[in-house]
Amino acid sequence: MNVEFRKSFEKDLDNLRDTSSLQNLKSVVEEVKNAVSLAEVNNVC
Repeated sequence: MNVEFRKSFEKDLDNLRDTSSLQNLKSVVEEVKNAVSLAEVNNVC
């Protein structure tokens, strides 16, 4: 899937200091990027 981020989301990521949350978020973003449809993303459908 094609993933785009708002500038405000990127700012929020810059301010996030919890490394565990950052790693979890990175994992989710990668899963969405690699999915062909939302049905392939865990906990969406």
